[in-house]
Amino acid sequence: MKNSLSFLTLILFLLLLSGCNNELVEETTAEAETVNEVLTVEKVIDEYMAAHENVTNLEVTFLETVQTPEEYTTEGTMQIDLENDKTYMENIKSVGINLMYREKESVVVSDGEFTQESMGQELQQLLMIINLEQEMHTNSISFYQKYDPDFAEKLSLQEENDDHYVLIYDAEPEQKEELITNVMVDYYFEDDGSSIFPGITPDQLNGNDFAFTVYIAKDTFLTAEVEETISYAFSNAGENLEWEATSNYSYVFNEIDQIQTLEQNNTNTAFEEENEEVSSLENNNTYESDPEKELHTLEAQLYVDALIQATVFQDVEAFVNLHPYSTDMELVREKGENHRQMFKDIFISDFMRGFNENSISHFISDEQANEFMEAFLSALSQTRYYTEGATYDSTNDIFLVSVSIEGFSIEKLITEVLLPIAYRFENGELSESQAMEMYITNLTMRLQEPIVLEPPATAEVPVIRNGESHYEVLMQDSYLSHFVNWTEQEVDTW
Repeated sequence: MKNSLSFLTLILFLLLLSGCNNELVEETTAEAETVNEVLTVEKVIDEYMAAHENVTNLEVTFLETVQTPEEYTTEGTMQIDLENDKTYMENIKSVGINLMYREKESVVVSDGEFTQESMGQELQQLLMIINLEQEMHTNSISFYQKYDPDFAEKLSLQEENDDHYVLIYDAEPEQKEELITNVMVDYYFEDDGSSIFPGITPDQLNGNDFAFTVYIAKDTFLTAEVEETISYAFSNAGENLEWEATSNYSYVFNEIDQIQTLEQNNTNTAFEEENEEVSSLENNNTYESDPEKELHTLEAQLYVDALIQATVFQDVEAFVNLHPYSTDMELVREKGENHRQMFKDIFISDFMRGFNENSISHFISDEQANEFMEAFLSALSQTRYYTEGATYDSTNDIFLVSVSIEGFSIEKLITEVLLPIAYRFENGELSESQAMEMYITNLTMRLQEPIVLEPPATAEVPVIRNGESHYEVLMQDSYLSHFVNWTEQEVDTW
């Protein structure tokens, strides 16, 4: 998924809701006036717990400054619909925008132009993060008590204004360090110990500091604003890297009539197209004659041919020439260009995530990454395929196009490049950084050379027809995975 790891900046949506009120009101006359109740921390927490049991939805607006050590700012919003189990997030950084929409167990992400539904490991990771954040937002005191059982007792009143109780988490430095360490480990690591953070283990992650101020609305006992700083460090490749963020969050509860979606965000994306496709499937292909069915079956086959040209071979002109006839050829060309660019942005970035997960990204410059991507596309251009035929599945109202593909094994190429370098590294001839740089350089060069193709494999590509000479492939992975055979490699030998 393009820029999928950019969603990790969402860890700063940490909501702390608690309060105390030590206001004392003197009784003037027993008959005429009622004495205001003296509120303790315990009383305010009780009120807070009761108030948050009635929360059905919330919206968070945020602004944060992150030091990694490079400094950047990010801003955006997050909406949570607890009743319907939906979440919408909009994260704007200097490098671009990230959008996400979750409904139950499905997640769709977008960069404002292209939208992709998350699948596999990435989907599980995003769901884990979202569920954790939702728990923090819905009742943060209960959430933090998992990491510090005395969390509520360490809340103290700092000051008070007309509208809010202003409280601070007051703990010893080592207690804050322990809390943040445990939170970040829970955030970045799944139950089986696998990480969504590049190349680290839980024992390499250490909290540094945790400071926050929370403004509690007096009339509702709900959070109005949070000012927060979080910092932690992790060890990677013998280097200690630090991360710190200072954030400001503003909250609104129970005022969202309908949560935003990507469709409502005016984003011309594949997600919207897919919804239109599904809604138009009903009774769309009720064939009364075999010739009509045969024509549409042939057109579906042509469309798959055109799509492979636009994606794998990056050839928009071939997409236009092979695409079933359409009266709007400009639209056809635009769709071909979108598929070409989406393939580079999403499929290649997914492949590059393998580098990130194995800590290689720390040794590769942007220029080297671009050179690698071009080399990868060069290797793809050496693959071969042909469409064997197509059939119509009347039960599911889809066409199944058979494609014979001779792809290549990236695993074999990596092994070919990696083994001699690993031998020199183990013998002390190369440092870790030298070995990694040589690995990246040599793999890039190898991808530009002639490659050995794998034996032909047949892919069954599902296609739907949702308009006059308009076809869509439901799952591009059904053919892409045959062009590049990839098995994630471990590089622990470094």
